[in-house]
Amino acid sequence: MKKFITTAAAITFFLGAFYSPANASLIKESSEPTICDGSFLAESAEEALCRFAGSFLDVYLFKPDTATDTIKAPVLYLMGGPGSLVAPQRKRFTALAKSTGRVILVPAVADGLQQLDCHSDNAAEAVWGIAPDPDDAVIYGREQHAEKMARCFGQIQETLSSGVADTLGTDSIAIQLQRLRQDMGIGAWHLFAESYGARVALALAARDTAATLTQTLDSPETPWVEGFWHTGENFHAALKTLSGYCRDHFYCPGKRTRLERDLLKGIANQNAVTGEPVALKDIRTGQIDAYARPTREQLLISSFHALRSPARAAILPYIVASPDHMRERFGLLLDRLLYPGDGLNTGMHHLIRCRELPMQQMYRALEDDKLRHPDMAPFLSYLAWRQDYACRSLGVTPPARFDTPSLPDVPTLVLSGELDPVTPPDVVQAAFATKSKYAMRRYRSLGHVTHAQKACVLKDVISFWDAPKARMARTACGSDDLSLRFYSPVVVR
Repeated sequence: MKKFITTAAAITFFLGAFYSPANASLIKESSEPTICDGSFLAESAEEALCRFAGSFLDVYLFKPDTATDTIKAPVLYLMGGPGSLVAPQRKRFTALAKSTGRVILVPAVADGLQQLDCHSDNAAEAVWGIAPDPDDAVIYGREQHAEKMARCFGQIQETLSSGVADTLGTDSIAIQLQRLRQDMGIGAWHLFAESYGARVALALAARDTAATLTQTLDSPETPWVEGFWHTGENFHAALKTLSGYCRDHFYCPGKRTRLERDLLKGIANQNAVTGEPVALKDIRTGQIDAYARPTREQLLISSFHALRSPARAAILPYIVASPDHMRERFGLLLDRLLYPGDGLNTGMHHLIRCRELPMQQMYRALEDDKLRHPDMAPFLSYLAWRQDYACRSLGVTPPARFDTPSLPDVPTLVLSGELDPVTPPDVVQAAFATKSKYAMRRYRSLGHVTHAQKACVLKDVISFWDAPKARMARTACGSDDLSLRFYSPVVVR
């Protein structure tokens, strides 16, 4: 088969792309990296990179402009994953600094541990059987995926045996970040965290409460709540919510009343062996970029991933509206397989997950969900199989339980999207319900990591930073901001 792509779209459970700063960074490299200290914070340009002495941490700094008023407390942004790479997302953080008018510091934890990633011999590729010619597209099943993962984890075993990652974990990252604040002479800062980063934020704020002005936890990972593990149930609930939006919207294709049933049944009827290759299309241009023979697993994965972004979630009713052409229409979502995601350090991602999370709890929850939603079984079985494969390959036995973390008594804003199947709002709300200082915002039609989807969410965050003790009676998001633009290829005038 002709090799066509270098990586698949990265979601929480997928292999990520390797990123090399030497090849892609616009920041000048030097033989002696700048040390993270007070002068670095004050004197750096709009975008800069420093090395935290005695640590594997590199830290990116983003300023609104070179004349930034440093009187405003800076913001420490904590990435998700775990293992999300900062370097491929620099444009997003540059925009964030300009939008908020504050200095943004982003620890590049995963970037500094690239020896834990798959970075040679194409081991990080997840080719998915995609090819530029329909005759070359092949079925990409577990056998092919297992081969890729075996090569990946085989590459990082030498690194693990050297002991370089023996202490890597959420608490150790928090300890280093506290030291970072002290070394840089920062008296206090705001914590802004996405997904897994919320666990780091909570650990850091618990250690360094006096220096934590506020926490903003966007789509926080909450593994101490049982519902967090029920991916099938959360996926189904998000589809049901989307179905309700569709039912109430005049322009929704097909006006789906049971999207959570029709989509899953439609996928269950697909057959990768007998079906024709699917054309993967660019949603903006309609151009065919490649061809694939998607399995049921891949169709379910693509649907799950679509719910993380409102622009892609709005395509699902169109796909289901014509059962006879459903497989063909999936090409509008499968195009994501062509392009790399934000980038994930694969070894770091699984090392922290396997060391800290009770995977047996995950496996039991997925088995329960398979009984409730049998049409999801290929996807749920895949998640369990892949995670177990990773933990065994790393030689890590996951813990039996995850204790509820300390919830620091600092002003906290929790953000959640109603379509989020990864960290659903009901689960997130249950995690923080006992804390009076933890205010929650639920956003209609948004998915995972809400502030990256709508500018009005960021306005809510800025208002919170400016007045954390004030009660947020209203949101900056209007009904038009949170309205789904349902996809339809034809507009009748």
